[in-house]
Amino acid sequence: MWERVIIILQFYLRAGTIYNVQSKFMFDFVVNVLDDRDRFYAFAKVEQQRQLLLKTALTIDVVDHGAGSHHLKGNQRSVKSIARNSLSPRAKSEILFKIVNYYDILRTLELGTSLGISSAYLAIANIKNTVYTLEGDHNILTIAKKVHLKLALKNIKYYEGRFDQNIAEVLEEMKRVDLAFIDGHHSEKPTIAYYEQILPYCHEGSIIILDDIHWSASMYNAWANISGRKEVTLAIELMDIGVVFLDPKLSKQQIAYVPHRWKPWKIGLFG
Repeated sequence: MWERVIIILQFYLRAGTIYNVQSKFMFDFVVNVLDDRDRFYAFAKVEQQRQLLLKTALTIDVVDHGAGSHHLKGNQRSVKSIARNSLSPRAKSEILFKIVNYYDILRTLELGTSLGISSAYLAIANIKNTVYTLEGDHNILTIAKKVHLKLALKNIKYYEGRFDQNIAEVLEEMKRVDLAFIDGHHSEKPTIAYYEQILPYCHEGSIIILDDIHWSASMYNAWANISGRKEVTLAIELMDIGVVFLDPKLSKQQIAYVPHRWKPWKIGLFG
């Protein structure tokens, strides 16, 4: 817990705001994605499903293939406890939506479906976007599918099982990755390995997002490794996610940024 708090406080000490942004591309990203105040009608629809999950007392057996949870222990967990502790908060989910919407993303890879809220945001942002989502646990994926069914989402493809067993096949099926959202395993070596597997399928317009980079020193090491690579031209460290752009036309930059409307307690940083 204290390791995580220290990492977050260090982030705040080096983070800037819109007043520190100099790059034209970064300024556009801030204005139209990070600090954009628009509330799309789809947000309320997805959040209604989140609220239902938060009230679901059903207990399910869970097989955790990653680094586990800071809060949830044992293999039997209630759906509402998973929803409370494992789902991407609304502020973070809206950023995913706006990236897909603004950059007209058509092929998205998600590692870590969980209960389906983040994949719902990714899919509902653009009906032309096909979301290829991987989840290790059968019971959790079953609930996610029900969430997506209620939202009438037909542009999501599901893959059940360990990421390392499925990712190569999924990437071959996708052929090209416009957006990758890596939200699973939560440890250094696997995260870097997934990035390296995804990279050959990317192009100069691709965006790769790492979730929970402030989860632990191990995850922050993964972020530092990836954000410093030669193919990464713009690396943006946000509250608890890291976003990398691969466009060689961009000037080489690493930026820590605090969206003006984000609060730590709203995105689960200290949760």
